[in-house]
Amino acid sequence: MGIWFDGDIRTIDTHIKTLRAKLKTEGTYIKTVRGCGYMIEVE
Repeated sequence: MGIWFDGDIRTIDTHIKTLRAKLKTEGTYIKTVRGCGYMIEVE
């Protein structure tokens, strides 16, 4: 069974890139955690 996925493995990366562009300087708070994913860094 399993879940059927009709997308690219880079889908999340593309969405994060778009978010960072829309947020401009605020997008720098989105950090990449290698081997894990993404996180929001709060000051």
